[in-house]
Amino acid sequence: TGSLVISKQVTPRAGVPSAGYTGGNRTFAINYSCVIGGATTASGVRNVAAGSSVTVTGIPATSVCTLSETQSAAAGDFADASYRWDGTSFTQPAIIPANGESAGTVVNYFTRDLATLTIAKTVQGDGYTGGDFTINYACGQGDSAVTGSVVIAHGESEQVQVPSGVACTVVE
Repeated sequence: TGSLVISKQVTPRAGVPSAGYTGGNRTFAINYSCVIGGATTASGVRNVAAGSSVTVTGIPATSVCTLSETQSAAAGDFADASYRWDGTSFTQPAIIPANGESAGTVVNYFTRDLATLTIAKTVQGDGYTGGDFTINYACGQGDSAVTGSVVIAHGESEQVQVPSGVACTVVE
């Protein structure tokens, strides 16, 4: 017999802050199924935390195993509502060797949805003689917050990309 090592990773898509995943000790249900010549030799589910692995022992040598997962969001997965799961990839294990192990990895990707925030400036009343205004914005909280500023004049506007579904504060 041999062993199957199942590993789990959670990875941000390019340009997405890794601080967006806040799942902590959450585990993911990873299904495995092993066969020889079409006959099932081992199958089951193992709960694996991100960045961890579990080992299933006692699998008949020469079994070919496959991994699968049904991806679902859980409370606390992400820093704010702008993050979401964005697909899964599998590195399937090779044939289980006698007295050895074969490893497979499940990677869940996450992304961040963005929205356009339009910041506009209008001056009301007398006394304005011209000039630009610096307007600061902050959207979200903590390590995944997006902050910045724009410089605009009376009657102008500028658009910036901010996290979708989170509160923003705009101050001059």
